[in-house]
Amino acid sequence: MGNAAATRPKLTRLTKEQLEEAESCFGMLKGTGFTLSDAIRNLMKNPPTKRIEISFEDGYGQFLAAKKPYISERHYWNYESTARRFSGRLKSGTLIGDITSEQITSWLKSLDCGKKSWNTYRDTLGAIFAWFAAQPRGWVSGNGPVEEVDRFRKRHTLPGPPKRLSIACCCELMAYIESEKPHLVTFFVTTLLLGVRPEGEMTKLADAIDKDGIETYHRGDRLFISADVAKDGRDRFVPYPDNVKAWLRLYPLSSDSVRPGRRTEYAEIRRRFEIPHDGLRHTSVTACTVLHGLLAATKRHGNGSIIANDHYLAEMSREEAEAFYSILPAGLKLSSTSEAA
Repeated sequence: MGNAAATRPKLTRLTKEQLEEAESCFGMLKGTGFTLSDAIRNLMKNPPTKRIEISFEDGYGQFLAAKKPYISERHYWNYESTARRFSGRLKSGTLIGDITSEQITSWLKSLDCGKKSWNTYRDTLGAIFAWFAAQPRGWVSGNGPVEEVDRFRKRHTLPGPPKRLSIACCCELMAYIESEKPHLVTFFVTTLLLGVRPEGEMTKLADAIDKDGIETYHRGDRLFISADVAKDGRDRFVPYPDNVKAWLRLYPLSSDSVRPGRRTEYAEIRRRFEIPHDGLRHTSVTACTVLHGLLAATKRHGNGSIIANDHYLAEMSREEAEAFYSILPAGLKLSSTSEAA
C-alpha cells in the first residue's frame, strides 16, 4: 500500500520527465542538509562557464594568427609544427574540451623521442592550451589536459657527450650539397667547416648582413660573429682555413647564401646523413681543438676551455683533423688554393 501511494499520480504542472529529474535531484541532496531551492540559488549566483564548442584545428589556427606578429620565425615554426603534428593524431573536428591527457601522452610516446624533446613538445602544447584558457576565450581551464601529462626533471634530460660526424661522412655531405643543393653550400661551409651554430646564429647572421652589409661580417680572411648574433652574447672572430677560402670564392657569403633553407629540406639532409644534434658544430670544434689547441678553439667557437677539454680534445686524431680541413669543392686541390689565397 505504501509503494502504491508513493507512485500513484500526483497533481502537478511538471511533466513525467521533469518529475523524474526532480526525484534524482532530491536523491543527490539527501543527507546534505540543503534543499533543492538552496542548490538552485547557489547555481544562479555562481553559474558555470558555458562551454564553447571549438575544434582544435580552429583553435590553434587562431593562436598562430594572434602570435605571429610578436614572435620569431623559428618560434612560430615550433608552435605550428607541434600543433599540426598533434592535430594529425586527432579525429577531424575534435573539440578542444574533449582532448584528454591520455591522448597527449599517447602522441608523445608515438614520437619515440628523448626526454628533453618530450618536455619541449609537452611545454609547447602547454603554451597553446594556456592561450586557449586565457580570457576572454576560456575554452579550457588552467593548461587543460596538459597539466596531467608527465614532465621529466632537468637532471633526467641532460645530454650525453657530443657526437660528431666522421670525416668520410663530412666529405660525402659536402659533395652531395654541392652537386644536389648548391644553394645550401655556403650555409654548410659556415656551419660545418667554421662551426657557426646552425640553430639560431645563422638566421641572426643573415639578418645582420641584411642590416649592416656583408663588409661588417666578412672581414678579409675571417668571419666576425657579433654579440647580437652569438649565442653567448660575446663578439668572436673565426679565421678562414684555406679550404674555406676556396669554398667562399666559388660560393660567396651573402645574407641569402647563409640563410637556412626550408626546415623540411634541412631535416631531410639531417636524416640522410644521420647528423646528430649539433653534429656539424661539434665536428668543427673538435677538429679546431685538435689542430690549434684549447685557447684557439674557445676564441673561435665561443666554448669554455673546460667544455672544450672535456668533450673535444681527445675525440679526433690529428690526421682526421687535417683531413677535415682538406675538404674542398669538386676539382680543386688544397695546394693550388693555398697559393691563390
